[in-house]
Amino acid sequence: MGNHSWSHPDFAGLSAAAVRMELTATGRVIEAVTGHRPLLFRPPYIGDAHPATEDRLHPMVIANELGYRVAGLEIDTKDWFETDAQKIVPTRCQHSSA
Repeated sequence: MGNHSWSHPDFAGLSAAAVRMELTATGRVIEAVTGHRPLLFRPPYIGDAHPATEDRLHPMVIANELGYRVAGLEIDTKDWFETDAQKIVPTRCQHSSA
């Protein structure tokens, strides 16, 4: 289970306090609903598995300090491109069963 933030901000532009607030608030809600603390964090917009700049790396360092394992991505599934759930679900299910 993972934390992807509460308000989906670009973490590269946030202060350290704002990064902590996003992660802590979202983590508490996830834990309250599921009974489990999220262990993973993938930053919105900067989920790259190989961040190249300090502003992209800084939120990941904070997440690590809070006990998260940071999950980056190597392949963009472009699941954000389609907004109609009826089109997303069949497409994603077909890919996952292959």
